[in-house]
Amino acid sequence: MKQLEQEIAELKRRDAKMEELSHTEDPIYFLQNFRSVSAPLGCADIPAVTVNSHHTFEDVIKSVSQVREKLEKHCKDEIDKTSSELKKIRLIPPQNREEFLDYYCQFTLDPKAAGSSLHLSDGNTVVTLSYYSPLDGLPVLCRKR
Repeated sequence: MKQLEQEIAELKRRDAKMEELSHTEDPIYFLQNFRSVSAPLGCADIPAVTVNSHHTFEDVIKSVSQVREKLEKHCKDEIDKTSSELKKIRLIPPQNREEFLDYYCQFTLDPKAAGSSLHLSDGNTVVTLSYYSPLDGLPVLCRKR
């Protein structure tokens, strides 16, 4: 009878402890104490969970900060590189003679590919209209010299 009373007292103590644990906000405290109240009676040899409550994530924070700094530097370098390349590209079409001359290059016209109404001269660099034909699209192929 005495053993039964001890078990009832132990169960009441565990019940009170479980009630207390159910309201705790500290997960480490919960983990440290849960096994002792959830183990069946007579299982005192179950090892306790030891958790270092002073453990911090300083190394993790430091590593994440380093990765962030490297990523920010890489992004800045890539943006600078892309910006310098974009500055070389003319986004506005040429508006005056000087701007058009930026695109100047000499061509050699192909007499075999010139339309029948076109006449080539000056070493195949000048083209003139021999006669007008409304059906002729006046094509001529050329290549850059």
